[in-house]
Parts: sequence; C-alpha cells; structure tokens
Amino acid sequence: MKRRIFLLLLVFCSIIAVSVLAETPKKNYTQEFLDEISIIQESRDDDCVYYFYGRECIDCDSLDGYFISLKTKFPSLNLNEFEVYHDFHNYEQLQKYFNAYKVDQDEQFVPVVFVKGSYFIGKESITSLLEDWIKDNDAFECPSITDKSIGIISGGSPHYVLNLLTFSKVTSEAFKNRFHPGTMALLILLLAILCLTKDHKMVLKRGFSYIAGSYLAFVLFGMGFFSFFYNPSLYYLFYKVVGLLAVIFGLVGLNYFLKISEGIVNHKFKSLRRTALIFTKFLLFPFGLFVLGFLLSLFTFTGVSDLFYLMRDLYVGGFMKYSVLPLILYYCLILFLLPIGIVLFFNYLHGHTYLIHDERKHQEEQFQIDKKHGKKDSALKHSLRVLNALGRVIILVVGLVLLFWS
Repeated sequence: MKRRIFLLLLVFCSIIAVSVLAETPKKNYTQEFLDEISIIQESRDDDCVYYFYGRECIDCDSLDGYFISLKTKFPSLNLNEFEVYHDFHNYEQLQKYFNAYKVDQDEQFVPVVFVKGSYFIGKESITSLLEDWIKDNDAFECPSITDKSIGIISGGSPHYVLNLLTFSKVTSEAFKNRFHPGTMALLILLLAILCLTKDHKMVLKRGFSYIAGSYLAFVLFGMGFFSFFYNPSLYYLFYKVVGLLAVIFGLVGLNYFLKISEGIVNHKFKSLRRTALIFTKFLLFPFGLFVLGFLLSLFTFTGVSDLFYLMRDLYVGGFMKYSVLPLILYYCLILFLLPIGIVLFFNYLHGHTYLIHDERKHQEEQFQIDKKHGKKDSALKHSLRVLNALGRVIILVVGLVLLFWS
C-alpha cells in the first residue's frame, strides 16, 4: 500500500513540476506601443482611429466585418485596435480617455471609437457615423486626451471586464460546461468507479476523492498551469476512447446481470472482468482515485467555456488575480455539483439497501426465523446487482453519445 501511494505521489508531483517549468512568461509590449503610437502616427497623412473592444463583447464581434469593409473602402485608414478585457494596459488607456472626455460612468461601454475631436460609443453610433467622419475629416492627427471632444453614445457592453462576470453568468456558464463531452467523460468514469464499489462505506470516500482530484486540476488550470494540455486532438481522442470503454463496460456489466451470453462469449467477458478487477484494485483506494481524477481532467481543458478562459487570462495577467480567484473556485464548484450529487445519491441508495437488509435481519433474529436468513442475504445481493446494472445502463447510453458526438 505504501509503495503504491509513493508511486502515485511521485507521478503527481512530477506533472506539477513539469507544468511549472513549461509555463514561460510572456512579455507584454502593449504599453510600449501605446506610448509610442501617437508619436509615430502624427507623421502619417492618414485618418487615425483608435478602436477599443472586448473579446467577449457581443457587439464587438459583430463589428469585425464592418471594419474589414471599412479598410477595403479606405486602404490608407490608420485603424488601431486595443483589446481591454484581457489587457489591463489597454483598459487603463481607455479609462484615461473616458476620464479626459468626462464620459459618465453609466455610459462607459465598448465597443468605442476615438477620433480627433470626437468619439462614438456603441455599435449603432460607430456603424452610422464613423464612415461619414472619415469622408469629411481633413485633420490627420490621432486622438489625444488633451483634445476637446464631442461624443455619440448608443449603448454597449461594460468596459470593465469584472462587470461581465456576474453571479448568474458564471453559474449558467458552469452548468452548461458540465454537459461538454470532456466533462461527461469524467462523469462516466466516476459512475464506473461507483459501480465497482461493493462496500457502501467506501462510496463517499472513493467518489469524493476522484472529484477532489478533478476539482484541483481545473482550479490549477484556471490559475495558469498546464497550458500545454490545451490540445483539441488530445481532447477529442480522450472522450472518444472513454466513450468506447464505457460501451464495453456497460455491455459486460449487463451481460453479467442478465446472463445472456454463454460459452465462448461469456468466457471472454469473464476474462475481461478479471483483467479489469486486477487493474482497478491498484487504483480503487482514495489517494489513487484522487490522482486518477487529477490526471484524467488534464485532457478535458479544451472543452471549458470562453468565460473560464477569460477568468484564467485575468488571473494570469495578475492585475485582477485576487478578484477573479474566488470566481474560478466558484465556477469549478458549480461544474462538479452534478458529480457530487450523483455520489450522494449513490451513497443513499447503497445505505438504504443495507438499512432495509439490517432491519429484516433484526426481525428474523427477533422471531428466530433462521431458515429465511439465506434468502434475505440473496435479496440484498440482488438489490445491489440491480443498482449496479442501472449504473451500467447509464454508462452505456452516455458512452454511445460520446462515440457519436461530432
């Protein structure tokens, strides 16, 4: 037992160490560009436009095509784009413009365009006024915070990224993320672990150990670790393999319960079950399941939502680290509410089955009905087999879903 724990701990620590070494810090040149951009562009005879947007801003996404057509119509247009949700320096620069032009707090939105002597806040004002301004403009200077400026406001998304991360938004995104193929594959594996657990006293220990390992992996990814596991090919391969194994696991269990196949097929199923039991014996103790949950979760990071990646970028950027960390922890908690509920439900069914058996056994001892004792034990075994078969059916169905998930 001590040797197994040591080996698993060694693997776990090695992966963490490799991840830390692999994370190379990226230098941010945005502020340097912002400091120099006005000086460089003052010498150009082009219309100068500053466009501030957020990557997760819906209106900003819809403006991509507009700016492409604008560049086609005006090839010499000097369009400078600054993303403010993931880049704090760009956000600071935008805030300077808002403060200098005395834009009310309730009207500080993205997308926003700044030009010499004017600004346009919101998709409608940009699409309806910017092109006319370019046609009529005869001043080729870039906008400056010292300019006197008049603006048109038509609404938009919050320019401060934390205003996007509302309680309801984080909760709903985490719930939706629960039903991506990667997280569904993790859920299948949890069900398989519970089906292989015969002792009802171990259901909670094994289930929560596996969930704790998965939870830790997602939290560490949200804090910037394990970036090299973001690989769509690995993600696709992972949930397809899990889906295939789930189908096999479900069919083997149902065959054992229903006793459908005989002869060679039944012999092969029994041989496969023995092999699986030898393998799972090594893993089905709490620390082994903790490490297993951690390692398997590494292959599912490609499937997390855009909102989670936004929170990750904010944490890694450092400027909102302590504000966004509680949101990352909360998101991961919501993500694993369904697995926690399944473990508790499985534990309840196991415990309820044993409770009924104990009550019947107590009544038999009271009335000294010893002949029926064997029947009661067999009834307990049958109840557990039915519960196991139900779990196998769910695993089989979800496995088929993953296999045909495009």
